Amino acid sequence: MKHQRFLFNLFLLITCVVGLTACLSQKYTKKGMEYEQNGLKSEAAEYYYQALVKKSNNIDARLGLKRTGQIVLDEKLEKFNDAYSSGNNTQAVEDYIKAQTYFDNLNHLGVELDFPTNYQQYFEEAKNVYLEEQYLLAMQMMQKENYAEAETIFRSILSLNSNYRDAREQLNIAICEPQYRVIVQWMEAKKFRGAYNKIATLQKTSFSYKDIQDLQKECLEKGSIIVVIPSFTANSNNKSVAQAMRLNVMRELQNLNDPFLKILESSNSGTSAGQTILLKGTVKSLNYDAGKLSKTETKGWLRKVTVNHETGESKTSYSKVYYHVYQQQRKISVDINYQMVDQRTGEVVKSNSEQFSTSDNVHYATFDGSKNDLVAGYWNNKINIFNSKEDRIDDNAASNFQLRQLLNANQKLKDYNALLEIVLNQSVKSMARDVQTYLSNE
Repeated sequence: MKHQRFLFNLFLLITCVVGLTACLSQKYTKKGMEYEQNGLKSEAAEYYYQALVKKSNNIDARLGLKRTGQIVLDEKLEKFNDAYSSGNNTQAVEDYIKAQTYFDNLNHLGVELDFPTNYQQYFEEAKNVYLEEQYLLAMQMMQKENYAEAETIFRSILSLNSNYRDAREQLNIAICEPQYRVIVQWMEAKKFRGAYNKIATLQKTSFSYKDIQDLQKECLEKGSIIVVIPSFTANSNNKSVAQAMRLNVMRELQNLNDPFLKILESSNSGTSAGQTILLKGTVKSLNYDAGKLSKTETKGWLRKVTVNHETGESKTSYSKVYYHVYQQQRKISVDINYQMVDQRTGEVVKSNSEQFSTSDNVHYATFDGSKNDLVAGYWNNKINIFNSKEDRIDDNAASNFQLRQLLNANQKLKDYNALLEIVLNQSVKSMARDVQTYLSNE
């Protein structure tokens, strides 16, 4: 049934769209006739064209477009002929392209116009002269190092003749040379990382332009930074923590996949890199509080619903019960200090002292009876008689929802190792960010 309704609605929508399109087509046709009667052939042709776009089988629009379109095309060809005759090859090429485009657009709609072949011959003559003039102009721009203007001209040439002389090669030079010169300037200023990134951009246009591949290697050789990460220090109780932190830092930096970054465990290895940074770390303190599980005996009510099978009526009664609420928090914190030292100069380029901490909590309830029938509230005396002055039964949606959450809550705390892993991860990412920031500024 739903499928049939969908198809019916789709049919109505299509019918409406088709009807609206047909109305627009008729409207445009009428406007075209009005303009044609008033001698405005170009405007009339445009309305006939739009009418035919809306409805391809509009006979009146097709006939009108054939009449007025031919007149418009003849006018465009006449403009081309005037430019050709006067030797204005640039204008002639431009006018011919406009005429050819107009002819193609109407032909695409099935309206065939008369396009004398002799105009094609004239166009080829004008085009050849135009291409030569433009090529010489573009080469002058290249000599003047006006690469942007030369690029525009070469693109225009190739749009008319994709194999004209060496225009494609010259276009490649016009695009790449300005980028190449910026790369050289950046390398001279020792901005090797920026130059490397610009080389990657240039290679998208021309992978092997000039000596760009050699320059790329040079950027890596001169711009690479070695980060030496010796053993982190700590007191005897936290040496294993310091070692784990060091290994995680090394792994985090390696995962950056930075071509300028090399990670070493010691500075004994010889290298030609421009700079070596020592990353020194110290675990100053580690504090762990396992927490203590608290247990609170809590007063509540057990709901009981009985049904009279003869009358079908139900009756709800409540009895006083205890359930237990548990809470515990476990937390850990680590204080670290780390420095980035330029091995060559001894300069501390970055230092930081920071504390990282995390915790885990449990808050849950247990009940030996039916959890679904446990109700929150309060009572003063264990005697199972409800005292309206002292007792309270919270059998409502909000209270029941909160109690169910406690009864179904997580009861397992993260252990020491899980909490330690979290703070180690926090500290490692902080150190890695500082290293990455330093690298990106070089």
